[in-house]
Amino acid sequence: MPNNDHYNDDDMLSLPSIRNYRHIDTYKYNDFGNSGFCRTIKNALNEYVGIEDLCMAVTGILSDFNKSRITPLFDDEECRVFNYWMYYHLHNNLTQRNDSQIVHIFILKLLQSREDYIKDDKCKIDVTINSKDYFIKTQMLHDYALDYKTIKNKVESTGAKCSKSYNDYIVKHSENYNKVKEECITNKTLPYCVLFNKMTEHLSPLKPCMQKDSTLSTTYGEVMTHTFQGALSEGRSADEFGGRMGDVHSGELHLPPTSQTHITSNSSTIMSIVFPVLGIFSSFFILHRFTPAGSLLNTYLLKKKKFITDVDEGETEEMLENTYEYMDTNMEYDTHHIGYNGLPNV
Repeated sequence: MPNNDHYNDDDMLSLPSIRNYRHIDTYKYNDFGNSGFCRTIKNALNEYVGIEDLCMAVTGILSDFNKSRITPLFDDEECRVFNYWMYYHLHNNLTQRNDSQIVHIFILKLLQSREDYIKDDKCKIDVTINSKDYFIKTQMLHDYALDYKTIKNKVESTGAKCSKSYNDYIVKHSENYNKVKEECITNKTLPYCVLFNKMTEHLSPLKPCMQKDSTLSTTYGEVMTHTFQGALSEGRSADEFGGRMGDVHSGELHLPPTSQTHITSNSSTIMSIVFPVLGIFSSFFILHRFTPAGSLLNTYLLKKKKFITDVDEGETEEMLENTYEYMDTNMEYDTHHIGYNGLPNV
């Protein structure tokens, strides 16, 4: 049976049983309740806080139940949902004390008050589940069977992630199913065995899916870790991490194996690029600094720089160079000519 937190959980709200109970809780059936009868109930059971409000909702449902808003397990059995809802609140939400006596008294008075309306009532009260143990097993069996296909489709889908409440629901209801199955082998007259034998489909075990908050905790203390595998391998218990999610010990960040693999792969790729580049620059530095090749390279670079600068001077520089070459040629020629014209013989 859901609590208010389940109505704020998208995973839980995907279950037909939870939507059924939310409808009854939020539809304001107490607006259609029998106020006169419920005042009598309040006076008779005045130590139970909330009994009048519950009475108004129950009598409102009996008078004006909107069955079209309910998803039943079997055709025309929407009233099963109402009975489970009513018994849950009788057993759990009366704040004075939690015993079965109040349930018997309330049901007896309710049946007596409805004798004049029984032909018009939308549902009948199921008296076979007034025992709390019978009620719990029957209701959990019913809801699990109703929700089974929805759960199966979700947990078997690729990459499915579920809330803690959703996974706890799977664990508890599947365990109840297995217990009922064993009990009903020897005793088929119990209320939950009658329901079990009516179910034609065998519900194979379902495993909880990966939990959204990275740890999978059940009410039985089991913890399935996903993010903290590295930390657990160092001797820290799963329960410790279940209670301290996101804790960083001694400044260490423990990553999941998939993250470590991804980071290692990226690091290898980066280093495979960086090391060759560093090698090239190191070789260049050694050649430049400690070998004759460095001087040649400097000369080449200086000439290259001068060439780039001289290009901007255009034809003027070229003309000057030609002039200097011409003058040098003439001077060489003149010197050569003078050297070979000796003085005439006297």
